[in-house]
Amino acid sequence: MENENAAARAGTLGSGLDIYGNHRNPNAAAMPAAMTLDYVGKSDSLIVHGTECDYAEQMAVEHRIWFSELYDALGQGYRECRWCLTEGL
Repeated sequence: MENENAAARAGTLGSGLDIYGNHRNPNAAAMPAAMTLDYVGKSDSLIVHGTECDYAEQMAVEHRIWFSELYDALGQGYRECRWCLTEGL
């Protein structure tokens, strides 16, 4: 029984998704431990939100792109959410 559970977990982890259904970052080992992901962009609309934004919470998991700095998102063509990031940089 224990071996079956371990095999099932290994199959899930090998799928590229974490336990919450989010895509795992293949470069996670290279990321500093203190790095925080404070912004989330929606890949199909190219709008970036703060993590506490109601729109970010409603976003489908497959469209979430995480950023640690707002400058990173803006540099990749995302625009600021007019509700949660109205003051800009």
